[in-house]
Amino acid sequence: MYEKDKILNSFPPDLAKDVRRVLDMLVMKNDDISSRYYIVNLGGLNIAIPERVYMREQTPSNMTAVQRNILDCIFTRHNNGFVRQRHLQNLISCTEYWTIPFCFKLLGEYVDNILYDVKKHLEC
Repeated sequence: MYEKDKILNSFPPDLAKDVRRVLDMLVMKNDDISSRYYIVNLGGLNIAIPERVYMREQTPSNMTAVQRNILDCIFTRHNNGFVRQRHLQNLISCTEYWTIPFCFKLLGEYVDNILYDVKKHLEC
């Protein structure tokens, strides 16, 4: 399976066009996506979200709001905790149902600052 297909399978099929657009903007090597996944049932559809992504953090321009949310979801799986935290901060108020598994997975992380950000948001 190609690296970009691994990410494509992390989102509902109705987002495929936007996910492909984001992936086309990212520079990715063959080993940038973890071979380990967690499976989430999202509205009756099983999606496979990679444990980690190892690509360089990138911020392409000219993206729609949905595409920015997709990018943020992808980078919540980054191997660097500070990168995960930054992208969670972008998503934490997002109401798109498909972002929930990416945010929820971070609750089990060892990066304290991520947990503080979630706690602060919940207390608002």
